Amino acid sequence: MKALCKKYYGKWKSQVSGTTLVELIVSFVVLLILVTATVATLSPALNVFVKVSGMSRAQSVSDILIEKITGELGAATGNVYISEDGRQIAYDDQTGHQVIMMTDESGDINKLLLHYQSVHSADKTEILEDAVDWYFTDKAYMNSSIQELSFSREDGTSCIKVHLKLENKKTGYTYDRDKIIECYKVNADGFKSDEFPPVE
Repeated sequence: MKALCKKYYGKWKSQVSGTTLVELIVSFVVLLILVTATVATLSPALNVFVKVSGMSRAQSVSDILIEKITGELGAATGNVYISEDGRQIAYDDQTGHQVIMMTDESGDINKLLLHYQSVHSADKTEILEDAVDWYFTDKAYMNSSIQELSFSREDGTSCIKVHLKLENKKTGYTYDRDKIIECYKVNADGFKSDEFPPVE
């Protein structure tokens, strides 16, 4: 009986022996190869996702800004002035207020700025309404910033070409957009090339 127990104990001991150091190293190497292959596969996919997501946000911001610019310039009245460098445009809105549209570069994010000039009395001696600045908040830009905003007149027409370039502050990706806007209430003579009105 004792010999039989010894025999079975020997078999059991040989079957439940521990993992050797070589087996452990091989297991870690195989695991490392699998992890590396997974990361190598997911990294490009993640980069594509980030780029597409950033482009989608930039397009949304661009749509919002272009819609605002189109609404303003499409309803412009009176005379329209475009600065020499093309970065500012001045016009009269529907209420007769003179507005200067430009990029506000004073904060962390460059934003679209509509500067409503102050309104003076007929004899220019007193201010009836103070100047007002209008812009979207930083949240509306979803980490995008205006890198370039320019205006140019299409020769011989009442149309203005707007070029907008946005840059994502986190990823560095850029998004360009061009739009031709017709100023329905401004005739060809309403576009002035003389001195641009000063910002009050």
